[in-house]
Amino acid sequence: MNFKSEYIQEQNLVFGDMKEEKDPRLGLSYFGPFRHPTETTSLENLKLGIVANKTMLEKAKEILSIKLG
Repeated sequence: MNFKSEYIQEQNLVFGDMKEEKDPRLGLSYFGPFRHPTETTSLENLKLGIVANKTMLEKAKEILSIKLG
């Protein structure tokens, strides 16, 4: 049995000041989040969406309450 495979080059992610990095942890650490020039919302307010089953949603709430106080 033969399988056809193809390599797709991984694209860089865009962060603050239009800087690029492949690793999201490094990009956020070095450059901060990307902000569109028309955004006026403060970075102190963040909307977060979670898609999970009930068990995982409760765990996410628990983790966020510990991290955010």
